[in-house]
Amino acid sequence: AEEALALLADRRGPSFDSEPGLGANLLLQGAEVASRMGRSDAVTSLLQRALRLRCRDRDPRGAVGVVHAAFGLLGDEGRRVMESLEGLILSSPPGSPMALTAALAAGQVTEARWYPADLRGDPASRRRQERLYHGAETGDISAVYQALQDGADPNWRNLRAPGLPTPLMAAAFAGHLPVVQRLLAAGARPKALNCQGQTAAQLADDQGHPAVVALLSGPCALADRPRSGRSPAPRPAAPGPSPRGGP
Repeated sequence: AEEALALLADRRGPSFDSEPGLGANLLLQGAEVASRMGRSDAVTSLLQRALRLRCRDRDPRGAVGVVHAAFGLLGDEGRRVMESLEGLILSSPPGSPMALTAALAAGQVTEARWYPADLRGDPASRRRQERLYHGAETGDISAVYQALQDGADPNWRNLRAPGLPTPLMAAAFAGHLPVVQRLLAAGARPKALNCQGQTAAQLADDQGHPAVVALLSGPCALADRPRSGRSPAPRPAAPGPSPRGGP
């Protein structure tokens, strides 16, 4: 049993390239055996391999199941498998099936009832981030300004939205120029990519917003450096219509 577990857990062992679904099932079974043997290190390694296979197989539901199993078998240590899922999003080529599947799975995990509350972040902080994103998406400059003043992160990723967009991507997609200006002033990174491999400027270009594209392609934006200080509060602007689709 020890040798079989070691072989399954070793990345140099069977790759299951031709049958990723079958491989993931075997690894999950191995993780259950390792858990009964008290081998938490092997459990983590087996589940991380299973997670990668589920994402390679374009199976977000299966990937969510692996993370669920991790918290069931490892308790709080299951967060290490969740961190692996987030790592897949960042390390996979933008727009690749692996990145898109991992992103979709991550969004579903954070919404699951079984996901530990302490990993969801501080409720007040989460509300600030959600207000910032909603303001960016709808063009509510006052809401954006207030959320930033309250400490919201302009480079936060919305795990609930396809592609894991930032507030800047949402504002650029919808063509809200004043919001884009404010987010850039707050340190939003214009070179950041969504899971489809698109920048905020490319999203704006796709939606026909040349003024936003020009701003995001200019020298100030391309410097891609956070700016210090806070600008005075802008005059409130009427919220724009919600865009169809999403970044």
